[in-house]
Amino acid sequence: MAVKLTRRDFMRGCAGLAALLTGGCGLPFPLGADAEQFVRNYLSKFPEPAEPVVSPDDVSYWPSNLRDSDGERLTKGSFLVFHGFNGGKKVMNAEAIELSDLGYSFVKFSYPRGVRTYKEVARVGERVFQDYSREEIERTNHVAVGYSLGGPAAMTYAINAQTHPKGVVLVNTAIEHPLLPRWMESDLLFNLWANSIIMTPEDEWGDSRPYKEDALSLFLDMERFEGDLNKFRGNVLYVVSSTDPIFTRDIVENTIEKLAAREAGEVRFYSVDGQNGHEMDNHVLASIIAENLDFLFANNNGQE
Repeated sequence: MAVKLTRRDFMRGCAGLAALLTGGCGLPFPLGADAEQFVRNYLSKFPEPAEPVVSPDDVSYWPSNLRDSDGERLTKGSFLVFHGFNGGKKVMNAEAIELSDLGYSFVKFSYPRGVRTYKEVARVGERVFQDYSREEIERTNHVAVGYSLGGPAAMTYAINAQTHPKGVVLVNTAIEHPLLPRWMESDLLFNLWANSIIMTPEDEWGDSRPYKEDALSLFLDMERFEGDLNKFRGNVLYVVSSTDPIFTRDIVENTIEKLAAREAGEVRFYSVDGQNGHEMDNHVLASIIAENLDFLFANNNGQE
């Protein structure tokens, strides 16, 4: 039986074998305490604007026309989507279509170049509402949605945003994303991961290709919660695939406990069976969100 070995497989294998045999001696990707500094030095090669730049091309709306000919709003509320890196543009498409039939709109933005941390992603989300949807969307009537690596960004946004989301939907994620501390705690795993990211042929990255250096820096953003969870008083809908290999029972329970321990705001948890690992069936998620619209848009976050 013939086995096709791609360049990516070859480079991963070489990096892993070298790391195991040499303990990092002579490797361009150091192990041990130098790992974090190496990645920071790597990231310093890329220009970093003082503020992340958002253009109208980064933002997409569904439905695109949110007012009728008389200027009346056509939407009851809106969802601001923070997606993960891989396949981010496909996330929430079915939900947007199905929930727009119920009178709700979606705002989704791609990660602009220069975004380095969860807090910056959250600020970009705030700017989307302030600068680009002022005429279309009533910003005090929206919910933040965080999918995968977008989960901590959505929660950071909810805690700190001046645009005051009423609720949050967390999908296949956790408040303390398990990959961040685990990769940093294991020097060997972190460096093998860094090798596979940096050496991946660009044509295999698709839509995520421009963001691979930003993905590295997100894993260094260990102080991504600038503020207390108690600052966000809205309700949280938490949905996880039962087959997701990343979010084990203890990680999920830890997130539920932290959300439930807030001084105000409730949490509802759904474990969805029959999913494909880290992926979530969009139609199933749309139906869960639809069942909880009143819950998500409840005025618990102290806004008039």
